[in-house]
Amino acid sequence: MIGMPERDWISPGQAVKPLAAGLGIALLFAGLYAASLYNYLLFHTLAELFSIVIAGAIFIIAWNSREMLDNTFFLIIGIAYLFVGGIDLVHTMAYEGMNIFIGYGPNLPTQLWIAARYLEAGSLLAATFLIARKLRAEYAFAAYSAVFLLLMYAIFSPGLFPDAYIEGEGLTPFKVVSEYLISLMLLAAIVLVHRRREAFEPRVLRLMILAFIVTIAAELAFTLYVDVYGFFNMLGHILKILSFALIYLAVVETGIRRPYALVFRRLSQSEGRYRLFAENFPGIAFQKRPDFSTVFFHGAVEEITGYTEEDFVRGRVQVLDLVHPDDRQAVLESAERLRATPGGAVDREYRIVRRDGGIRWIREHLQSLTDGGGGAVLIQGTIQDISGQKHAENAIRIANEKLSLLNRINRHDILNQLNVILGYLDLSKDMTDDPELRTYMEKQEAAARAIERYTGFARDYQEMGVSGPLWQSARETFLRAVSPIVSGQIPVEADLEGLEILADPMLEMVFLNLADNSLRHGGPGLSGIRAHYRKEGGGRMTLIYEDDGEGVPPDRKYRIFTPGYGKNQGYGLFLVGKILEITGMSIRETGMPGRGARFEISIPYGAWRLAAGERPPDSGIEDEKSAGTEAGV
Repeated sequence: MIGMPERDWISPGQAVKPLAAGLGIALLFAGLYAASLYNYLLFHTLAELFSIVIAGAIFIIAWNSREMLDNTFFLIIGIAYLFVGGIDLVHTMAYEGMNIFIGYGPNLPTQLWIAARYLEAGSLLAATFLIARKLRAEYAFAAYSAVFLLLMYAIFSPGLFPDAYIEGEGLTPFKVVSEYLISLMLLAAIVLVHRRREAFEPRVLRLMILAFIVTIAAELAFTLYVDVYGFFNMLGHILKILSFALIYLAVVETGIRRPYALVFRRLSQSEGRYRLFAENFPGIAFQKRPDFSTVFFHGAVEEITGYTEEDFVRGRVQVLDLVHPDDRQAVLESAERLRATPGGAVDREYRIVRRDGGIRWIREHLQSLTDGGGGAVLIQGTIQDISGQKHAENAIRIANEKLSLLNRINRHDILNQLNVILGYLDLSKDMTDDPELRTYMEKQEAAARAIERYTGFARDYQEMGVSGPLWQSARETFLRAVSPIVSGQIPVEADLEGLEILADPMLEMVFLNLADNSLRHGGPGLSGIRAHYRKEGGGRMTLIYEDDGEGVPPDRKYRIFTPGYGKNQGYGLFLVGKILEITGMSIRETGMPGRGARFEISIPYGAWRLAAGERPPDSGIEDEKSAGTEAGV
């Protein structure tokens, strides 16, 4: 029926299974009861063997499914029941009338019984505390082995384990109190399991709680018997078998049915996710190269190209037929590179001509797989329509070109007018001897020169970042920038052999501004400039520029990198920081006032490399000259 939950429907087969199981259990208990009427020792032996077999089965299932269990509870229970069953086996052999352990009497089997129940209840309680913990199965098995051996030693050594049954008197206070204590431990386990019920499937949780309740009932029955062949003793054994069976069902559900159901459910979910991915991805294709025949494609390829899957698979159209003529050579070259490198990959962007004649930009990521037979390489790839992105990029490029052209025109006109103003100022100064007028004219000239410098900065800032970063020789770039402005005035050392930096093409402007800063502010004591580098931790490289001039006062170490600060235009070091920032570099001043300026350029991993055979000096003790404050840009 529409709207009816699936779980409300029960097939005939599902209804028969519980009835068959219930009938089987009823026949088992009836058979055991009949055996007790005939011979109680036979009943006891059969009852214990049933529970021992179940305990062994619990261990086998839990142990063999331990890699699939996401719940430590059942691993502990599985190992515990192996040793509980072991003690029960010894208890069965020691039972009165078996005549295997001569001279011990009914006290020995009762001691073994109470030891097994303590181990069972203690394990169930401990397992609830370890549900979310990771536990090495081998360590747990070794620990239980040690506990088992200690219990056997204590029970079979006179006087070490308390008496549990005295012939002629019945159960000892120790035995009765222990049964109640074990019942309390099981009650605590029920509470804890219920509190952590999110760790169990609902059916498993119900089985576990029911098993605990039946075990408590069994323990209470064992507090009431006086004769080891009495009714309450028989009832306790039957309830014990039932509790073991419930534990077994819980372990089977968790260790066998649920893991495999979980595996198949996860496979189904994974298949669904990948199917959804394949059906909604911009395009997925498999091709054979070099003939460009398509063996499979799926996704939005039809929408991108205008051709159907059948057109591609049947060979009525091939990918190369769609490539724009201007891009065909580049596509062929990349295909040849991919064919020559099995397992390689290539990313490329090119134009295609659709069935309707329209032009689309696509981005492909291709990877060669195995030999497709006949000397062809099987290629898998993803295809994405990036026409919208390309149109946006083109619009931005055109807008930037227009802005750049407008700025160049404006700068050209401004500089022309400044030259006119400066020319007339020079003529005016020659036409007057009035000191006051000449002072005004000099201030006007200074203002015009400042406008000229600001215009130059605007030009430099506009050019920054327009072109992509390039690998540049640090030494050659440094010398090319510094040598012309120093012009032999002071020595220049460039200890930068082998270092290459990935930076904006305006890296030369960085060194030019640093050298200009030294010449302007180094003072009369300036006698040299040096650049060198060292490797830092974390894969970073530090390029150090330093001079021996007057240095930078502590209160200015931050401010020199801010726009507008300085005696001249105040944009040089600000521009330096911005150029370096493009490829993730930063700069700070770390020199000592009176001993020279020192600028440290931090280069991140991936933005520097060394020529073959070159090894950078590692950073050791900080140079005594270095005592800077971070001024990273």
